[in-house]
Amino acid sequence: IPFLPPPPLPAPASPQASRTFREQVGQEVVQTLSKHYHQNRIASKDEFKHLCRKYTHIVMEKEHGNTAWTEETPIKIKKFVEASFAKYLKAHPPQNPLADLPDFDNIPPI
Repeated sequence: IPFLPPPPLPAPASPQASRTFREQVGQEVVQTLSKHYHQNRIASKDEFKHLCRKYTHIVMEKEHGNTAWTEETPIKIKKFVEASFAKYLKAHPPQNPLADLPDFDNIPPI
């Protein structure tokens, strides 16, 4: 069996094309996660920003330099973010901000 070399890697995209693609990916990630943020499933704005950056970086790594934005790209990003966020919710369930407040119903009148 003859040795076959691995296929060549795609030519690196121009910095401008890569930057534009990353911005589009970031916008799609923010749009997908914002509904969870507004439903209080993400604890804070800082955590929201952290997740957006994290998922954007992961998508960029998965694309291996591919900067072509097709009709399927936003669908793939949404599917990835929703699946990743579902795993995140299992590990970090949302906390009820009212859970730590005392029970005011059982306070005797003054």
